[in-house]
Amino acid sequence: MKIWPESIKAGLKKMVHRIPALYKLYRGIYVVPVEWHQKMLLRHRLRKFGLEILTKIEESFRGLPIGYFANFGTLLGIVRENDFIRYDDDIDIGILPGFHNFPRMIDALLANGFIFKRGFEYDGKITELAFWYKGIAVDFFFNESCEENDDRAGKMWYQEYSTGGYIPGLDDRVAALKCRRIYFPAVSALKKVAFKGLMVNIPENTEEYLTAVYGDNWRTPIKGWTTADSKLDMEVIESPAYVIGLNASRRQP
Repeated sequence: MKIWPESIKAGLKKMVHRIPALYKLYRGIYVVPVEWHQKMLLRHRLRKFGLEILTKIEESFRGLPIGYFANFGTLLGIVRENDFIRYDDDIDIGILPGFHNFPRMIDALLANGFIFKRGFEYDGKITELAFWYKGIAVDFFFNESCEENDDRAGKMWYQEYSTGGYIPGLDDRVAALKCRRIYFPAVSALKKVAFKGLMVNIPENTEEYLTAVYGDNWRTPIKGWTTADSKLDMEVIESPAYVIGLNASRRQP
């Protein structure tokens, strides 16, 4: 039996959001504890299923002409701790420039148990594909080479969007707020390292790469680190990026 009709709950929620003092109290009593609990669950699931995810990625891409490597927090954990970082809650994978067969990549991942979440597009190019695997977010970032006259080594697109938990429909293409161009050392060669019994790809220039992303003290764990703390050179791009659905992500460029 429902105690509160949906209309009353919706009205109360609007009222809470309009009154700063009430909203602050609401966040402290309900939102923050719920978010903390969800974070703890995701971190536990990553440590439980992270190796399985990396194994499934290797199986998915076997035979595909795709250069992929552990990226960002996933790379940092593998290199620094030989484990997944305790406060990390997702898997990050980088894709070397030149791969554009998105249908084959998507189909291979779907066939191995991944669930498509959403894609991101900027300037007509797919820049990121996001999936789930057993409740864990798995993000694939497509690197690009810089223009010939650009003295920075490499770049990719990173979207900041206000879509919340928005999951696009199959054919959706919805404008997000903004995106950033991020510059980092180019990754042109990969090497394999042993990680929990699995051989995983990491950049040949891993130390240079991690220094660029996390700073000279990347070997020292920093609890609560966020993208805002990154040492990467970034610039905000005014034109919007797009959140795209499965069918739009399958298209060939």
